[in-house]
Amino acid sequence: MRLYTDALIITNDSEDRVIEAGCIGVEDESIVFVGHTKDAPRDVEERISLAHRVVMPGLIVAHTHLYSFLARGLAPSVAPENFVGVLEHVWWRLDQALGPDDVYWSAMGGAVSALLRGTTTLIDHHASPSCIGGSLEKIAIALGQVGIRGALSYEITDRHGHEGAMAGMEENLRGMALAARSPGWLAARMGLHASFTLDDATLDAVAGQGCGVHVHVAEDRADVTASVERFGETPLQRLSRRGLLSPESIIVHGVHLTGDEMQTLASSKAFLVHNPRSNMNNGVGAADLAAMASAGIPLAIGTDGMGPDPGPEVMTALVLVRHEQGDPAAGWDLVRHAYCAGNAELASRTFGRTLGRLEVGAEADFVVRVYDPPTPLTPATWWGHFLFGLSESPVDRVVVGGRELVRGGEAVWLDAEMIWRACREQAGKLWSRW
Repeated sequence: MRLYTDALIITNDSEDRVIEAGCIGVEDESIVFVGHTKDAPRDVEERISLAHRVVMPGLIVAHTHLYSFLARGLAPSVAPENFVGVLEHVWWRLDQALGPDDVYWSAMGGAVSALLRGTTTLIDHHASPSCIGGSLEKIAIALGQVGIRGALSYEITDRHGHEGAMAGMEENLRGMALAARSPGWLAARMGLHASFTLDDATLDAVAGQGCGVHVHVAEDRADVTASVERFGETPLQRLSRRGLLSPESIIVHGVHLTGDEMQTLASSKAFLVHNPRSNMNNGVGAADLAAMASAGIPLAIGTDGMGPDPGPEVMTALVLVRHEQGDPAAGWDLVRHAYCAGNAELASRTFGRTLGRLEVGAEADFVVRVYDPPTPLTPATWWGHFLFGLSESPVDRVVVGGRELVRGGEAVWLDAEMIWRACREQAGKLWSRW
């Protein structure tokens, strides 16, 4: 057993404990002790003091796009006029330009960035229509080399014809086979882009697979309008009628869901992942998080590729609720529950392991931060510390599945400088094609 001692520990467990002079015991991939250092086992292989450090569960990103990593700094040559314009002039041009090496280095760079910020689990949504076959394996290899957990999915779309859509479905099935060979480390869902790029025949074929989906729904009003005009149903109605809403499904955005649709989604027990910075950046509107919570929809928070860790997203979610409601007291418990409970539950459900909590039997995934609280840090105050200081504090160590992957703020087993060099070189090649 290895002991991490003398830390201030935020457990995010069912009792929501904060333990001063706390200790975490790790054996193999699991946590075997959480408590006060004075009560820790004595006969251990290694003791590591984390005095003046705060330990909390590894961060979880409930929805991201690793393929966007090499687009950092890339600006469209034509200014988009609306959300569909953003897709046409930026993301659809980018994803079509991706080759196998781009997919690998995007995943590698994105995963390393996430790890160095304390993120230990990513739920990814991928698209590369010019190299569909084998793309999820490239991502899986990168995630394995970095050492973090990842959920795979390929965005099925009819933008390139039914043949391309079916190739996307086959790639998702390959992703599921990969995940089955690495339980607890890889997971997979059947990825779908959005209703307005999916024909009925494609959704019917996906429904025939009988598995959970990971799909953008009602992100922009254009998705709803196009769906109603072409198919006579809203995006959520199309999914619901085919049985594609289930506890295994991940619904992303939901900005333009109606009250009745929220009830339908709540009944399905599917998670809705909120991505406020992306929604604001694309000018698509703000999801009514309070109404979703009142309806009973399980909520989680993602980044939609905007960044490597959920900290800025969580803060944005809070201020956006307050801005939309005109109420400076709104959203505190709502956003806390969406991230602290929601992301942990979604990840645990997806990977079949206890994630996002520091308790005996959970996976040993945690981040150690350099943070000396300037005010009392207690069960009643830790959430405020996270929002207004702790989430921005330097990362000292990151442990994933019992392996220490970051120490002193630097990757232990990876040459980060080499990876950034390779990413810059690959980005130059991708940009010239883009």
